[in-house]
Amino acid sequence: MIDIKKQYKHLLLLVMVILFLTGCFSESINKRISRSLGIEIPKDIKIEYEDTHGGFHGDGETVAVVEFNNSIGEDIQSEMLNNEDWNKLPLSENLDLIMYGGKKEGMDYAL
Repeated sequence: MIDIKKQYKHLLLLVMVILFLTGCFSESINKRISRSLGIEIPKDIKIEYEDTHGGFHGDGETVAVVEFNNSIGEDIQSEMLNNEDWNKLPLSENLDLIMYGGKKEGMDYAL
């Protein structure tokens, strides 16, 4: 005799796996950007997002264009200024060499 409850459990598990694999439970772009930057991105902000990471090693680029008005920009700027993980520019000399290359003490730092 076939156990109906056991069949429903297996069917439910299969549906959950399919939903997980298709990304139905993935977080929104706004939440991912907020978590990555350590600041709050409002849900209603327009974001153009492209992620070309794919394949075995995940090589690719991620580009996000975020559009917002001045008042939201001021809120975001305030969050950045009050967040110890955000640093003001210009970069230190060492970071500038790493990011843009250059010469220091006879050593050439290429990109």
